Amino acid sequence: MSSPARLLLPLAAAGLLAAGCESNPPPVTDAALAPDAFDPMAPDAFTVPDAFVAPDAFVTPDAFVVPDADQDAFSPFDAWEPDAFVVPDAFVPPDAFVPACMPLATDYPASVDYACPAVSGSATYPRIGTSISSIARMEQFEAMANLLFDPTTDPSTTDFMDARAQYATAEGIGSRVGRRYDLHFPVATAMGSGRICQSEASWRADPLFCAGPAALNPIVLDMLQRGATGDASEPSRLYAARIEAALLWFTHISIYKETNTCAFLYPGSDGNRVDCDSGWAYFTGGRERAATLDMEIGLAREIRSIDEDAHDRILDGIFAVRCWRDIDTSGTPPPLPAYDMPDLLSHRALYERAHEQLDDALDYGFAQLIIDRLEQLRTSTGDTQRYHLAFLRTILAPLPARTITDAGGMSISYPARESLYDRTLREHSAADADFVLAQIAMDPATMDVAGIISRLNAAFPCP
Repeated sequence: MSSPARLLLPLAAAGLLAAGCESNPPPVTDAALAPDAFDPMAPDAFTVPDAFVAPDAFVTPDAFVVPDADQDAFSPFDAWEPDAFVVPDAFVPPDAFVPACMPLATDYPASVDYACPAVSGSATYPRIGTSISSIARMEQFEAMANLLFDPTTDPSTTDFMDARAQYATAEGIGSRVGRRYDLHFPVATAMGSGRICQSEASWRADPLFCAGPAALNPIVLDMLQRGATGDASEPSRLYAARIEAALLWFTHISIYKETNTCAFLYPGSDGNRVDCDSGWAYFTGGRERAATLDMEIGLAREIRSIDEDAHDRILDGIFAVRCWRDIDTSGTPPPLPAYDMPDLLSHRALYERAHEQLDDALDYGFAQLIIDRLEQLRTSTGDTQRYHLAFLRTILAPLPARTITDAGGMSISYPARESLYDRTLREHSAADADFVLAQIAMDPATMDVAGIISRLNAAFPCP
């Protein structure tokens, strides 16, 4: 068996140089509202007795009389309207009226603009290509998760070596992490030749856009190296937590990227209709809507286990883009229109609506994932709490510069950059983004976890 250290150099090379296509061969009404002094959550508060007698100063309809026992509880407004206190036949406490997290009327599948019979209403994802290689990459993620991602356990050096083997699979997940760019940022101008972000000069010049090679891949490589070599400076589960966070963020931005490159062609010939399939696969790992929770993997499992509606809204967004793909006729036959010529899409407005629907759903879903980890942070202790803190800081805190040294003594340095999540939150509120940056640097005992959660909920409501 090769020593752990010897595996780093080929892995780093695979992460930086791999090429090839992504997809290789009933609502509350005024009638239900009581005066302010009425406590709707008190026992029997919504049960109307047969003989309901009102106080002398309180005029109500004949059928509505307040019993003596409840007189003190009523302090009606000076200008009380009797009709405002009519109890419906089937009255339910207010909590039951919280609206479901449903797509907008302009969203897929509700909007009539999505006229795509092969997609709309389909129980299964209508694949464009004959095979989807990104499914295998998410299976590799799942294999790594089974080895490493347990907040209650410290993985062994063998676990890390086995996880590294999964990550280094030819044309596998590591090859895509090592070249992933984030299309939430403007396309880098210094791209060099070949595929975007694959030259060292390009990712050093634009570490925000070139998130994979400049930030995510270095995190994963560094933590795998520390775990595989038995670095005892921290509990090994903390290395695993950072890997988990980096790979989940990779999945998040990959879905957004693939559902863009199935519409447009980018430098290095990155763009193909079948990339729509990859966007679906990066979320689901190939699992269909009918899958049970225990069958889910990757980001779909993480989000569905927290919020079923968030999971469904992301799927709706993916299907929206897939539906658009059936409707749009631009670039037939290939190539696709260039990314900087969006007007060449025959249904550009519909595409932008579909992609935005998906992006909003992804933001909501990932916010729910972060909120769940914050809840676990404040209810756990010891190294389990440290796991959740390491995970959260990988996403929410600025990323430090790091240097990785291979077995031959060659070192590669990577630049510091703002947090992975900063752009997402700062677009909604710079004050909230600054608040989160300040809080995530604190010890869990003093961190305002509730404050972070409230800001995330306000910034990312159900789409």
